[in-house]
Amino acid sequence: RMMSPRFVSLRASMSASDALAKVRRAQLRPREVLVVPVTDDQRRLVGAVDLPDLVTAAPATSVSELLQAERYQVRVDEDQEVAARLMQEADLVALPYLEASVLLLARKRAVWLLLLGVAAVATVTVIGGFEDRIEQVSTLALFIPLLIDTGGNSGSQAATVVIRAMAVGELRFRDLPRMLRKEIAVGVLLGLLLAALAFGPVALFFGAALATVISLTLFFICIWATFAGGFLPPLAKRIGVDPVVFSAPVITTLVDATGLLLYFGIAVTVLGI
Repeated sequence: RMMSPRFVSLRASMSASDALAKVRRAQLRPREVLVVPVTDDQRRLVGAVDLPDLVTAAPATSVSELLQAERYQVRVDEDQEVAARLMQEADLVALPYLEASVLLLARKRAVWLLLLGVAAVATVTVIGGFEDRIEQVSTLALFIPLLIDTGGNSGSQAATVVIRAMAVGELRFRDLPRMLRKEIAVGVLLGLLLAALAFGPVALFFGAALATVISLTLFFICIWATFAGGFLPPLAKRIGVDPVVFSAPVITTLVDATGLLLYFGIAVTVLGI
């Protein structure tokens, strides 16, 4: 919503005089032509030309001779703070926006969703491995959605905070240890709060033993989920993967499978099943 749709683009094969004529015909405001993008036949960005260079060049000079390879660009769906930070750090007066096609966006997300579907088999396998114990204490199955949702939400909230901090330049990979300590502390507080709130109602209806299982699981799953949510986005950026697309499915799968292992492990220990 912050970008301007008003622009004029050039071709590298144009002469400086033809390029200036096209800029004049566009009748744009001066600030809209300080930097003029150059595109190829498929309208893909290949670089940019500064207007002063275009004005002072000899009329027969090719735009390709004035072309500066465009190293800085953002997509139309990028956060405005990312664009602002990039312009500040690179000392830019204008920043071209790339349009991400529907097919491109779908393809990038589909890969991770397919991997998520394959990895979800791990969650099913965990439940299947404890099927006999679930049959002995069928009430255990009632709390699986609660525990999975708690872990997923805790991890997603942590990831959102971290991704935002990365976007505005407040968090770099070297800050990871300090950030993780903070997220773990948040997980401890959330775990204690949820465990305390859950113990009374569960004990009232299902007994103190099961309440202990649920409370302990909530406590540890909050710590684990916030750690995962804090660690995975910087890791994704480090290996060159989009943190936003990468983090959500990986956190969901990881926290689901390991959270269930944690849940059933605590249940076996406390309930003796």
